[in-house]
Amino acid sequence: MPKALTIEQVNHYNDNGFLFTVDAFTTQEAEAIFAKYQETERQAGEELQAKFRVKSHLPFPWLCDIIRNEKLVDAVADIIGPNVMCWGSSFFSKNAHDPRFISWHTDSFYYAFEPAETLSAWVSFNNSTRLAGCVQYIPGTHKLPPPVHEFKPEPNNFAGAGQTVVASMSPKRSSPN
Repeated sequence: MPKALTIEQVNHYNDNGFLFTVDAFTTQEAEAIFAKYQETERQAGEELQAKFRVKSHLPFPWLCDIIRNEKLVDAVADIIGPNVMCWGSSFFSKNAHDPRFISWHTDSFYYAFEPAETLSAWVSFNNSTRLAGCVQYIPGTHKLPPPVHEFKPEPNNFAGAGQTVVASMSPKRSSPN
């Protein structure tokens, strides 16, 4: 029996390859986390993702607190089982009207785990909206053979080397800006 999710949510994840939303934080907690993020970014003098792209939780204890959030860990455990380990974290910020984007990709291509028994728990510090270019998923693609990626560097692509699922396999990218 799941601890944090419903059986329907677990089934949705298994069928579609993603699940949202899981309320791991109250509105007040999320606002406090976002304020901490903004203050940390102000102190750094640049976007945190520019400096802290890999294992971002190591220099910031407040991120370790997020990773250890009981509701978040329980939701992950409901999907993958009780042996949960955070092997990485990163900042990934995009404001409304920001021309940057992330190309269509599979996380397993980035992480290169064999087998690809991992998941990404994306925690938004504020509302993720179409205007800001919210996360999009293609249901069921996790059940298909791994897609072919090519490298198409573009200055506005958050994927550093432009890792992109080949065009015949990915939907057209549209800008909600």
